[in-house]
Amino acid sequence: MPEFKVFKGNREKVFKMFRRDNVPLVFIILLAIVIGMLVATILAFYKNQQETNLIQSGIFIKGVNVSGLTKEEAIALVNQELKGQMNDNIELTYKNHNYYVEVEQIEAKFDIEGAVDYAFGIAKTGDFVQDMKDYITVLVHNINIEPIIHGGKSTTVFRSGTPALPLIV
Repeated sequence: MPEFKVFKGNREKVFKMFRRDNVPLVFIILLAIVIGMLVATILAFYKNQQETNLIQSGIFIKGVNVSGLTKEEAIALVNQELKGQMNDNIELTYKNHNYYVEVEQIEAKFDIEGAVDYAFGIAKTGDFVQDMKDYITVLVHNINIEPIIHGGKSTTVFRSGTPALPLIV
């Protein structure tokens, strides 16, 4: 068996450390090492999550999955998907009468950029505890962000998903 310089002359001290009466001490030391590694891993993950330019997993905008996309990719994808879903006019019903209004007349449009900015900012506030809660909540429950609809002078806000995350407008 090869002799290691570290153990040379210290062999008895090393073996003494692992005697039965020192088991609790060894257990505490190993537990401290494991906890330290776990904390270091969580902090590294948090730092990486804060610095990424990608939207976190579990986020949808108007039913379109934008998880793992950059802001620009998400805006392009949502715009592309919504073009196919949008009607040229809106049907309003009042007292058994239907009225049709063209979207251009009321200048209605979705604030896609605002919705993407909101999606990008989820779990990136800089508050460790709140960010971790938001991150886990979104991973478990997924959220769907409904963009703000701008229509001339009026603005309407819609948002569905988990109530744990506040809507910031």
